[in-house]
Amino acid sequence: MLPILFLFACQDGKVDTASEDPETTTNTDTGSNEEQQDDTSEPTNFDPMNGSISGTVDILLYTEGSDGARESISWDEAYAGVFPFGKLFVAAYYDHPETGNPVYVAYDIVENPQPSGNPYQLDINLYDPQDLRVFAVLDYYVDNITGTDEPIGGYNRIIGFEEGMQKTDINFSVLSPLHEERPPCDDGTLEITGDANITETYTGGDVAVVLMQAGNKGPRHYSIVQPEVLGGGASAEYVISPCTSSGYMVLKGIWDNNLNGMYDPFDRAGSYISEPNQSGNPINISYTNLADYEIQIPLGENSGLKLVPFVNLLGTVQPASGLFDELSSTGTLYVAALKYRPEGELSVQDIEENSYDMEVFTPSDLAGKDVIDWKLTVPSETIAYLWAYYDQESNGMVNEPGEPLASGGEDDNGKFPTGSSSTSNINMILATME
Repeated sequence: MLPILFLFACQDGKVDTASEDPETTTNTDTGSNEEQQDDTSEPTNFDPMNGSISGTVDILLYTEGSDGARESISWDEAYAGVFPFGKLFVAAYYDHPETGNPVYVAYDIVENPQPSGNPYQLDINLYDPQDLRVFAVLDYYVDNITGTDEPIGGYNRIIGFEEGMQKTDINFSVLSPLHEERPPCDDGTLEITGDANITETYTGGDVAVVLMQAGNKGPRHYSIVQPEVLGGGASAEYVISPCTSSGYMVLKGIWDNNLNGMYDPFDRAGSYISEPNQSGNPINISYTNLADYEIQIPLGENSGLKLVPFVNLLGTVQPASGLFDELSSTGTLYVAALKYRPEGELSVQDIEENSYDMEVFTPSDLAGKDVIDWKLTVPSETIAYLWAYYDQESNGMVNEPGEPLASGGEDDNGKFPTGSSSTSNINMILATME
């Protein structure tokens, strides 16, 4: 935990209705994603339910050691009072019951975040009870865009929403590397030009023209333009300058139609079109300029930068042989996705404070079992250290001499890239370290 509490400031930015849910169409040749939302399920309750969720967000820093493992670093050591990042975007969403896609329901923006204690409040109106998740994105690149490649963190438990609910102390952290600018282009840049056209009533707000890498990563490049009223909508000429020979990328436009100063999942968006109402993505960026690349906003029900805030990791834990009872009749099993590489003996409190998520299996859960299924929810596109610990005496300490443990990552440290989709069949076998 961070030892120093700084002053903070927060500006409200509330949304009181859920956005439509996205359908994702994937180009299997390039891996690029065009995300559209057109779910229009009818509410079963026509009187909206009101409630709120509030808490604080801390920003934790890390560096990478020579072996690539994460190491915590304090703000004083790293920046001595300087805050190099941009805003914090905090939001709540639920998973659509049919598609599983996120439906965003409320947001708040911390305009001037500090290392710790950043307050937020989400005022929520919903027509039906939902299981909500809360997350935050740190504007790492200070461009007011909630990029899919920026640090993200969230509260690691589902929040069941009910009428009049007022959840407080929903506190969590965002884990961030030290600040770096995007790397420069090695072989120069080229220009893509065209018009970004808003085809519905224009009520103000700038447009971010962005280029996303395959798999919806980024934006890698962006340009901000101010539309002018044209007919029933608006239009702006744009120029964006990607690196030469970037290959296939997705060209999109995000309209800040809610005028909150950020380009986020609640905004209207569209894509480069090859003809009206027809996406032309992905585009191939080689060595020559590209002209007259029109962007249509919105395109169908296409929304802004759709984030996948959380993914699930699923698997099993089992003894090297026999039953859990044969290890100990009083043992407790902990399965955790840790933020940092674990070292030496750990207390259960250490695990709780330094994990994205943790499951606990008591002696009664393990009785007569030779395998246990587990499921952890972790932030997407980050690194977790996946471990299982068997506390033979249930004394609140793990990895003591002679106690079994197992890692589920790609190396001996348990390092596991979480990616942008859930991963299953992660199987761990407990063993006693010499």
